[in-house]
Amino acid sequence: MRDELFFRIITDQYLYNSFVKVIGIAECLSPVQKNLYQKVGKFCDRNNRCLSEPEAETLFDKAFDVGKIGTDFTFEFVLNEVRREKMKYWILNVADDIEQDHVDYDRVFKELSLLKEKLELHIPKGIIAGDLIGDTVELESGKIKTDILKSGIAPLDYVLRGGFHKAELAFLIAPPGRGKSTFLVNLMYSFLIQKRVTLLLSNELRAESILSRLYRRILKMPRENFIVDNKKEIEKNLGTYFRYIKGKGIIHYAPVSSWGVNDVKAWVTAWEKQLDMPVDALIIDYADRLKKPWGEDNRLKTRALVDELRDYAVDKDIFIGTATQSNRGGLSAALVTEEHVSDSFAKIESADVVLSLSQNPQERDNQRGRLTVLKNREYGGAGTVIDVKTNWELLTIEAHDG
Repeated sequence: MRDELFFRIITDQYLYNSFVKVIGIAECLSPVQKNLYQKVGKFCDRNNRCLSEPEAETLFDKAFDVGKIGTDFTFEFVLNEVRREKMKYWILNVADDIEQDHVDYDRVFKELSLLKEKLELHIPKGIIAGDLIGDTVELESGKIKTDILKSGIAPLDYVLRGGFHKAELAFLIAPPGRGKSTFLVNLMYSFLIQKRVTLLLSNELRAESILSRLYRRILKMPRENFIVDNKKEIEKNLGTYFRYIKGKGIIHYAPVSSWGVNDVKAWVTAWEKQLDMPVDALIIDYADRLKKPWGEDNRLKTRALVDELRDYAVDKDIFIGTATQSNRGGLSAALVTEEHVSDSFAKIESADVVLSLSQNPQERDNQRGRLTVLKNREYGGAGTVIDVKTNWELLTIEAHDG
């Protein structure tokens, strides 16, 4: 791999992330490059950013002459370079075996076949326009059962065309202390009733606290009644509930910024193997507290995180629901809208469904609130306001019938 290409990679955040993601190899690098690569990795982890060009030049001065750096290096160019280096490395290894007369030709051809398959650019075929006409009409007419997860709030499910859908990313925006975690616990409760496999990752509350909230939501029991004196009755009622539902619920706590999207993916995969069942829904309380890709601009880091989550929802065909804080303006706003999203507008742009939960002082006193559909990428209905009943003691958010 040319020195100027390597230099370009370690000074460009996008290329460096792509390099690490695609390669994960040391054999393509010279001994000098391996040393530099390790130093760059430690620098990035410690400083949460890429090297600047002056910093990289200082690092390279004693290693080798960098030469003139171009600006036309794309991800595909890097990938092609990597493929060539991988193939060259394999050929040299085989040549060494031939020199030493240690050749197992069956193994060589098997390795070559696997290497070819690994390095080929796989292009999805897609669907040809003109095919599946009847199926598409039936799907849009609601005659084919789709992978829908009902929220448990009927007017909201109506606007969402039956409920949340797999391969979607949904955000709830609300000010601090206004029911974000309660809304997510209610989603898990509703999904379990629908016999869905649901994973809930909390970056805020311990798993035991979330479990306590879920139990109280199931029993509609205030905190003061959820005590040791009622233990036998609670165990009996919850035992009956979990005996008859077929859904699976798993809850885990990960400290703030300790888990990134790759950790979440590994967790989902581990549980799918253990349960021998696909996961239907992933709930994250909440995405703002996941570990973000490193970089200097917090908005770009947030965009990268949200895009990763949505890509995972689509690739995995899983529903991902999460929440985000509103900014300070949302605390006093009569209606929380897109302009009150904190940190980065990328959350609105990338998400498929965006809801907000608003409560003025009078509504809080009367245990009322408003869910607003700010975005529904597939089926519209943006701007729809749904009156809800809120009971923070019983941990319920339900449609208001009046």
